Amino acid sequence: INMLLFAKSNVKYRPIIVFYFNFFIKTDRIRTLCATSKTESGNFLRIQELFVPNIKSAKKRVVISEKARQRNVAARSKMRTLIKNVIKAIIAGNKEDAKKAFTAAESVLDRAANKGLIHTNKAARHKSKLAAKIKAMN
Repeated sequence: INMLLFAKSNVKYRPIIVFYFNFFIKTDRIRTLCATSKTESGNFLRIQELFVPNIKSAKKRVVISEKARQRNVAARSKMRTLIKNVIKAIIAGNKEDAKKAFTAAESVLDRAANKGLIHTNKAARHKSKLAAKIKAMN
């Protein structure tokens, strides 16, 4: 759940952004002042008051950085999901499904390493371990 809150200050209300997991609400202010609170469901909310820089290029960098961060979060999540799919197929004992899932995961791992999302050695380590597990299957 995303919500925009306003904190009372000396003269006027200042916008506060609530981050709930990876969701983000844009406003026109950026700085850092954090508080953490627990919701009724037990999830933690991080409340952050943000004040935007005055320079136009700096404002643009803030927006671009946030877009890149969200893109990286999605790519990392996809990578982890595909690795888990390979492991599930290995546990199930289905070698054909494991090979298909491994092919998809291998491609995503290579792309993530090329884009700098993960280190190339980490990608190689994941591919090596998964390939060895598939090869060991009967």
